[in-house]
Amino acid sequence: MKTIINKIFLPLTVTLTLLMTGCIDLKQDIWINEDGSGKLVFDIGLTKQFKAMMDMGNAFEGLDLESEDGAEPEKTEANPFGDPEKTIAELEQSEHVTSAHYKEKSDGKFERTIYTIELSDITKIGELMSSSSLGEGVNELGGEKDSSDELSVKKTESGTFVVTAVMEGDKEEGIDAGGDEFGMMQEMFKDAGMTIRVHAPAISHNGKKKRGAIVWNMTLADLSAGKRLEVNGEFRGGKSSDNTFLMIGIFVLGAVIVLGIIVLSRKKKKQPSDPLRA
Repeated sequence: MKTIINKIFLPLTVTLTLLMTGCIDLKQDIWINEDGSGKLVFDIGLTKQFKAMMDMGNAFEGLDLESEDGAEPEKTEANPFGDPEKTIAELEQSEHVTSAHYKEKSDGKFERTIYTIELSDITKIGELMSSSSLGEGVNELGGEKDSSDELSVKKTESGTFVVTAVMEGDKEEGIDAGGDEFGMMQEMFKDAGMTIRVHAPAISHNGKKKRGAIVWNMTLADLSAGKRLEVNGEFRGGKSSDNTFLMIGIFVLGAVIVLGIIVLSRKKKKQPSDPLRA
């Protein structure tokens, strides 16, 4: 009975949680400064159902379960991203982290844990992720990955920065992209998944520009079907510009000027003629 719980119940919990309840929304925002420093905001959104299942997993971890050979089973963290306090302690051990803190909030749909990490060298972001619970949590979403697939920022000889990553679901355990489950998940969980945003002046990229940032996104449904998205972009260090608000401002200013001219011209036409000249 104990072996059945180990082999079936816990893996089933993880599978149902990740693939059926659509309960994870992960956002990674990267800022690249001119001097090569930068910032990572790692935003983990979990539904209440997912948190409840994690608590259930923690409860089973406390049981004295034995494997078939009598050895103690390997314990795993129910929360794939680890405890926030422990994660901050891990991050602060890096010599490249100048500041690290987190906050928790709810947006109605997700209970969010948001980490803000300042780095003296933004190119160490991949090293930082791979050595912390945050990177382990990302791998948990998409299965085992090659090190070349992990989020990476590299500085070129010309002084620009190349951002690469691969967002890919587990093909072996994924659902059929042509089946009814996939269509249902696309409809129900279209706002959940994995997002990478880079806030820096872009030279070239294969993402989409939204509000001054270059964005890559893969929905939970696509991840569950084992789909793959390659992130590739080259950036200059510094603040990104968003021309949308500038264009709106120019349009509004132009409209005000035109309206003022119309009003003044109408006032001149309505002015009475000088009776002395009549």
